[in-house]
Amino acid sequence: MVTNSSDFLFHQAIANDERSYSNELFSQTSIPYLSKALTEPDLEKWRGMASRIELVKEEIEEMDLGDIPDEFSCELMGILMEDPVILPSGHKVDRSVITRHLLNSNTDPFSRQKMTEDQLVEDTKLKEKIALWKKEQICQLQEDKKKKELEGQVEAIEEPSPEQPSSTGN
Repeated sequence: MVTNSSDFLFHQAIANDERSYSNELFSQTSIPYLSKALTEPDLEKWRGMASRIELVKEEIEEMDLGDIPDEFSCELMGILMEDPVILPSGHKVDRSVITRHLLNSNTDPFSRQKMTEDQLVEDTKLKEKIALWKKEQICQLQEDKKKKELEGQVEAIEEPSPEQPSSTGN
């Protein structure tokens, strides 16, 4: 797990970039070129970053934030929005979703009217609400995980070892 929250957010942003990032591409392209420009310790840091990105990617995939409130759900894909924007038609979608759509078609997917990326309106209030909800969900998941780990440790302490007879008086 990444300990520094700004590092985590950076690694999370890279891991979430499905169009531009893959571990294979990252390793095959950047390492050979950087090995000519970086010292060995710096190159090791770069390799370490690739590993941390993969760990963050796994953590993200394993997280189940529960039911997404309807207002936080992308109207086009039904996913939790990270960067909500308002289309000219008034629908709210995640920026990454509509950006991908615009690569194929310069139309609003709901009204089929011509649309460009500069017509998207960032919904900063909704973005803040989503970030707060997500942070609360992650904190709850972490608390639940710690609680289960502690319960497991307590059970391990309370269970008699196989070598020791139980004190039931048999």
